Amino acid sequence: MVAPDLTKQILHAVADALPVEGGHNLLTRLEIRRGWGDAINIELYSSIDPADPTRRTIEQRMKAAIDAALDQERHNVRFHWQYFTA
Repeated sequence: MVAPDLTKQILHAVADALPVEGGHNLLTRLEIRRGWGDAINIELYSSIDPADPTRRTIEQRMKAAIDAALDQERHNVRFHWQYFTA
């Protein structure tokens, strides 16, 4: 289990890294849990189109924000791009 203070740090970092325009529907799911070796595993799910030119920038901003928030904590950040067409 991840301590509540670390969970809050992660959530605040993710919220601050979201773009102002359209950021409210960027993520579809967020998972935070302890893994092997007591590392924190953060998985972010998004439905952004793989061809979207901002996708890479958003991913880099999210990872940098989480890295800064967790500082010395061992952690892994993973994105899942789940784009569906109608």
